[in-house]
Amino acid sequence: PAPKSTQSVVHFARIMTIRCFLNRSAFVLPVFAANAAHAQYNLTILNPSGTDDAEAWGASGGYQAGSAAINGGPCAGLWNGSAGSFVNLSAGYIGGQAFGISGNTQVGYFQPSLGVEHAAMWHGNAASLLDLNPPGYLGSQLNAISGGHQVGWIQQNGYPDLAAVWSGTASSCINLNPFGFYQSDAVAVSGAYQIGFVGNSSGTDYNAALWNGTAASFVNLNPSGYAQSFAVAASGAYQAGEVQDSSGNQYAAMWNGTAASFINLNPSGDQQSDIIAMAGGLEAGWVSTGTNNQVPAVWNGTSAQVTILPSNGFRAAWVQGIDPNGDFVGIGVPVGSSRDDALLWTPAPEPFTVVGLGMGSICVFVRRRARAKTAN
Repeated sequence: PAPKSTQSVVHFARIMTIRCFLNRSAFVLPVFAANAAHAQYNLTILNPSGTDDAEAWGASGGYQAGSAAINGGPCAGLWNGSAGSFVNLSAGYIGGQAFGISGNTQVGYFQPSLGVEHAAMWHGNAASLLDLNPPGYLGSQLNAISGGHQVGWIQQNGYPDLAAVWSGTASSCINLNPFGFYQSDAVAVSGAYQIGFVGNSSGTDYNAALWNGTAASFVNLNPSGYAQSFAVAASGAYQAGEVQDSSGNQYAAMWNGTAASFINLNPSGDQQSDIIAMAGGLEAGWVSTGTNNQVPAVWNGTSAQVTILPSNGFRAAWVQGIDPNGDFVGIGVPVGSSRDDALLWTPAPEPFTVVGLGMGSICVFVRRRARAKTAN
């Protein structure tokens, strides 16, 4: 069964319908860039053999966290750079997904029984599972981890998702939902701060949110002149995500702790855009081109320079996570298919270096969730 959540990244996924052949092996393609950003990346599809769908959500230290469809349902998983390295973190349970990773720790949810989701933390294998569902709550999920803190949502029977922060145990969970808002979700964490969104009861009005460990610390990041916003990434003192105008158009956004600090990072000439990940001075997500395709994109704090990562063979693709080592992970929808492919981009040697010198010179970005789950 599909997990239930009002997770903020509901608007990131796109279902595409044009069919073509997709080579499922790793291959090298050039990075097409706006305004002088040029690099080259290997694109690897991480879908394990025999699975229908797979999604990569986070990356850290050369490892990637996500999920793969096994026996019809998503199972939380961990990769080490190749499809064959997939480790099923949900083994022994109905299913689950991993959304965040930091060092050797992965976070997400597992299903102890049909239709029930519990916040989960692993350390590289299924046997290490730690159930972080807090007492008194029907369900929960972890979206991200940083340091000793984890963020996500909690749910009481018959009530919507509420943003929450943990410190490694079920009993440490703190409800972040601020007074006056019907629902919320914490999607990212940076130091003592939690980042996400709050919403009204109709599910049509969301505002980007920032917390500092308590519901009372809530800061509304929705900038003046925009109908709604979502903050889904954080790094240092900065937050990122998207804003939407009254017509529902999406524009990549970045904040520095207040609504007034908002910066519109939608590149000139692009129709729409979104930032989903931040790390090391970089922001990543997607931009839509003149042909209305979503292509994976990387920013460097400004809309003037945006690098487009390779996505040939995909009708839509976007970055979900950044590894500080220079790798990117995400999701792609192949042309002619409605399935998801887990994607890994790794820096590749410059062509002239390989051919002319016979030795590698790797260009690495060292400066710097998702599809949404639908109701059961």
